[in-house]
Amino acid sequence: EQADTKVKSLPLEPYIHKFAKALRQLIMKLPVMPIGEDFSETELCSWFVKPFVSGIFDD
Repeated sequence: EQADTKVKSLPLEPYIHKFAKALRQLIMKLPVMPIGEDFSETELCSWFVKPFVSGIFDD
């Protein structure tokens, strides 16, 4: 939450703020431990790509 507040306070263009938010959401979804099992492309996209893309297009 502190990082989010710092990013919001920076004098950046609005689209840069959206990208930073999307990147933060992606980082928050990354697993702490390496993924040891086989996962389908659909599962990986729903875990990692969807939060990133939604962060870009959400208001």
